[in-house]
Amino acid sequence: MRRQEERITEGSRAVALVSALLRAVERDAEELDIESIWISPDPLERPWEREFCVSGAEWLEESSEELEDVGVEITVRQCGRGGRKIKDLYESLPLLPVKLDGALLKSLARETSQSGVEFMVIYSAGGAAFVLEGEKYEVIVPQLSVPGIVHTHPEGHCGLSRRDVESALYALADLSFFEASATPSCYFYLSRLGFLNVDDFANLLNKEALEPLRLPSARLERVFY
Repeated sequence: MRRQEERITEGSRAVALVSALLRAVERDAEELDIESIWISPDPLERPWEREFCVSGAEWLEESSEELEDVGVEITVRQCGRGGRKIKDLYESLPLLPVKLDGALLKSLARETSQSGVEFMVIYSAGGAAFVLEGEKYEVIVPQLSVPGIVHTHPEGHCGLSRRDVESALYALADLSFFEASATPSCYFYLSRLGFLNVDDFANLLNKEALEPLRLPSARLERVFY
């Protein structure tokens, strides 16, 4: 029987919090200037806070969201400028799994390197991480409405295949934030900054991703750990 686990991790909590704040800003927005919108207090430095203020997003209405897997409710409202740019949150979000859950990702990737069986870690909006076992040298990344997904590759295969990139692009277009692969020593991700634009979607479609690339609304980045 294939492995299926639900975990609450430091990474899953942080991904849920930051993605909830970004979703609140994105809701009802026609376009985003990610350089001029700020969130206070800084959720990366004060992740225990439950009330946040946003400036530079005149369309935003006060809202609350429950991160149901961790039993936390956050509130977002408009206020004066301060805190951190949302651009920083978009750039930091896909790094939270490797920074906070690196030991888990390394362990699963080592299993993949030894057996060939790939794993997937699904980061939910509610604050949980779901670990699913896939096939030998294959894991099907589903189209789910979640903040992000990380799947494992064997050592020496740091990057995203053409199929991985295609899956990630459609997920980002549906407002997921990132998809990534992890080997025992390397983490490689595709993420969006603000809304993914048509030109960047077309630029990346039908291509594998083995090297970092920075586009106006998307990032391909590699991290060694």
